[in-house]
Formats: sequence, C-alpha cells, structure tokens
Amino acid sequence: MSLDFCLTSQSSATSTFDPRERLMELVLDSKNNIDKLTSFNQNLCLLACQLNEASNLLNDEMD
Repeated sequence: MSLDFCLTSQSSATSTFDPRERLMELVLDSKNNIDKLTSFNQNLCLLACQLNEASNLLNDEMD
C-alpha cells in the first residue's frame, strides 16, 4: 500500500468517527447493562428469600 492510500483511509475513517455519538452509544450500553444487573440482583434476592423460607420449613419439620 502506498502512503497516500494509508493517509486517505485514515483521514476518511477519522472524519466519519463522531466522538459524541460514540459516547452516547457507550452511555446507552452502560445503562442497559446496569438495568440487566439490577434485574439479576432482584432475582437473586428473591431466590435467597425462597431458599431461606425452605430452610426454615425443613428446620421446623426436623424439630
């Protein structure tokens, strides 16, 4: 490849890159990941409560 071709390719690639748009994409991705983690955490808490209730029932039956 020639140097001119490389410089032209780099120039066109950087001119189409919009940092603000990319930042907005990253923020949206982060928000989606936070929402998924929050939902996962809620599901884990519900599961922990159910396991605790089941454990209490078993302990009561053994007494």
